[in-house]
Amino acid sequence: MSRQYIRPSMPEGNNNNKFLILNQIIMKRKLHLMMAVAIVAVAGLAIFASQPKENKSDVMLANIEALAGAEWGETVYCCGNYGECMVVLNGTGTIIRVAGIKLTVPCPY
Repeated sequence: MSRQYIRPSMPEGNNNNKFLILNQIIMKRKLHLMMAVAIVAVAGLAIFASQPKENKSDVMLANIEALAGAEWGETVYCCGNYGECMVVLNGTGTIIRVAGIKLTVPCPY
């Protein structure tokens, strides 16, 4: 005995138009929702892009470098009394400029 597929019939006449109209309404709502999501995404991206960028000062960059060097076990030697070896910002906010030449080996004298 073979099985036969029975195709469900669509409602006749006026009811068919109701289903088409309902389908169009659902599609329009989906389209409006997608457009709203796209507008919100573009607005969010524009706001994010317009935020001011934080410029890092030389003192801040020197502190980051000094902290990173100490973190990785790198010892820094400041040799001599000329030039500027490093700039350090202590816990009270005072800027300390260390004179000398920055070396990773002990001073030769």
